[in-house]
Amino acid sequence: MSNLKPNSLLKNTSMLFLLTASNYIFGFASIPYLTRVLGPETYGIIGVAMAVYTFMQLFLDFGFILSATGEVASNRDCNESIEQTLSSVTGAKAVLIISCGVILAILCLSVEMFREQWILYMLFFAYAAINSLIPDFLYRGIERMEIVTIRTVIIKAVFLVCIFIFIRSASDYLLVPVFYLMGALGALVAVFWHVRFRMRLRLRRTSLISVVNSIKKSAEFFFSRIASTIYTYLNTVILGVMFTNSSGLGLYSAADRAIVAGKSVSSPIADSMYPYMMRKRNNRLLVTIAFVGGFALLLICIPCWIFSTEICLFVFGEEYGGAGPILRLLLPLIPISLLTYLFGFPALTPFGKASIANRSVVYGAILHCVQLAFLFYFGMVSIESICIATVITESFVLVIRALAYFVLLASNRENGSL
Repeated sequence: MSNLKPNSLLKNTSMLFLLTASNYIFGFASIPYLTRVLGPETYGIIGVAMAVYTFMQLFLDFGFILSATGEVASNRDCNESIEQTLSSVTGAKAVLIISCGVILAILCLSVEMFREQWILYMLFFAYAAINSLIPDFLYRGIERMEIVTIRTVIIKAVFLVCIFIFIRSASDYLLVPVFYLMGALGALVAVFWHVRFRMRLRLRRTSLISVVNSIKKSAEFFFSRIASTIYTYLNTVILGVMFTNSSGLGLYSAADRAIVAGKSVSSPIADSMYPYMMRKRNNRLLVTIAFVGGFALLLICIPCWIFSTEICLFVFGEEYGGAGPILRLLLPLIPISLLTYLFGFPALTPFGKASIANRSVVYGAILHCVQLAFLFYFGMVSIESICIATVITESFVLVIRALAYFVLLASNRENGSL
């Protein structure tokens, strides 16, 4: 697009931090209130529903946040190509939304956990569907995240306030996804208004073949991203099935949400480095950010580890002191996540090795399943054992990506291509 000039890496990263705040930190900001109002058991139900929502969101995104971002970045000066990408991806997401809705309906009819709370899961499905239609990939590709970020943050902030105003007791728990849904809907309308009337882009009629091709291009990225959830949000679902109506599930959900908020610091850095590395291939900067950022996060995690119980009591309420030991076990995931993100697609894609980043999480998912099978077989399944297995798995993925990156870096230096 001729009227869209590349922004600085710092500005784009800052906007991605704000956008991540609207998706994660706004959700986390409501946790201290919700944990107190809903109580551990009801909040545990919400925690499981949020885990299922994450699966649905990843399915509906289908890796387009990476594949479509790359397409837009490669054709940022051609409106016609951008419109084609926008239209085919939107069409593909419509197909995925219908498919996801059918799958969820079958689960609600056949699985007791879903059947008992079918309204809750359907509301979270609607939230995921609306959220998936926001074309983040468009703004990431042209590195103009401030356009979508400001509108999204303001609108979601309004509906966050609604949570504090209208949710007064455990019986109001269905209002949680309702307000999230309304915030996402407002953001969707605002963004598409900007796309149509400010950017002068429109959705084109696209063929089924174009939609199918978009899904095929993104399939490898999808399998990579969905595999990574096996050792994250699947834990919550497993615990929800095994420990129904247990307050321990609520404690785990609270600690897990704290870790998700901590890890959200890493994703904007990696997301902004991805298009930047595609253009600049500045490996020195990437390595510097990885080690300085990782060390900074480690320093932050040390006092959090020491005072984990006090933090949980302060943030979540007096019933959540038991979440402290769980939080302590999961804290290593925060610095690990930054290194894993940076040594993944931003580091490997410029070398033409995105497949290594994709396969690494598949191998990690396999390792996690092996660990879970071991725990089941020997009757050792517990919140603590699953936390330890998760840290082992994410460390394994990091080692694969980092080794691959530094081997490629050394090889290209020897060949004089860097």
